[in-house]
Amino acid sequence: MAKDPFNFDDVLTDIEKQIDEFMKAGDTKELIAKMFAFETGENVYLKYDNTEYERRIGDGGLGDWRNYDVVDGPEKMSLIISNETKGNPRYADMMGGGYDPGYITDIIESGDGYWWTHSKIYKERTPRPFMDIAANKVMDDYILPSIHTLFFDD
Repeated sequence: MAKDPFNFDDVLTDIEKQIDEFMKAGDTKELIAKMFAFETGENVYLKYDNTEYERRIGDGGLGDWRNYDVVDGPEKMSLIISNETKGNPRYADMMGGGYDPGYITDIIESGDGYWWTHSKIYKERTPRPFMDIAANKVMDDYILPSIHTLFFDD
């Protein structure tokens, strides 16, 4: 019996495999990490005028792309991105506890959990969510256009 001419399962499986390989390639993961780091400029650093401490930005801070861990997700065409930035030990001895030795992403995103009780940011509890914003931007500005160009643009 002839193969069903309207069955595209093989074609779709092949496209899915190619997209998965693209997403999980080392250069794709590095670019995603860099895009996440870039988004902290507008979504974290510009949210308040800092006069109380020196920001690390791209040198060990939230804006450092090397602090973003981009790993294969549990399913095809999925990635898991986390920020591994820890509190700045430079401020460990400050009055009012100006330093959190653990990961700081949740503190920055929620505005809750600051230790430095004498600071403006502690008093304002300014939430600066950035991970979801960056994920949406990466998907809209890089992943989807790249998939379209690589696999569907004739």
